[in-house]
Amino acid sequence: MEFNEVWLAYVNQRITEEMASRASLEFRAWGTLERFFEFHPMLTARWNAIAATSFNTDFDEIADRALVQVAATDSFASWDEHLPAGGWRVISDRLLYSQIVLCVMATKEPKAIMDGLPRGLTRDQENNALLLKYLLGHGRSIDRRVLPIRHDLSLGSFPRSQTLRRQ
Repeated sequence: MEFNEVWLAYVNQRITEEMASRASLEFRAWGTLERFFEFHPMLTARWNAIAATSFNTDFDEIADRALVQVAATDSFASWDEHLPAGGWRVISDRLLYSQIVLCVMATKEPKAIMDGLPRGLTRDQENNALLLKYLLGHGRSIDRRVLPIRHDLSLGSFPRSQTLRRQ
């Protein structure tokens, strides 16, 4: 399965026949952007460690695995124990990049950007599906020039396998 299809597998595991027969939900850029802001508290609590971690593509695979795990378990609980600061940095960068792209899309194109979520999913499930769609889809190909420049803070680098809790 390709990463950009993980969100579909996530949704398919959670729909019933009744949900599948209903018209699907339509999301516009502003609505998707609003949903992404619900993930900010998860990042805010770890912001100092995320900002202190230099960008490194080595963490892409770790972030991908963490997102695939969310699709499988419908939970972010293991991220506290197993996701290093570099993985959080990748997630944060992908989310920020996706939000920038959504802002641009919202100003240029008012029509729906996604209409594949069935009605009947919980709000958290809809949010997770949107997050998986963007962070494992277009968000994986970040144009780093559109992201704000982050200056490295004074913390030294950590081993890539060390979890954020241990850092």
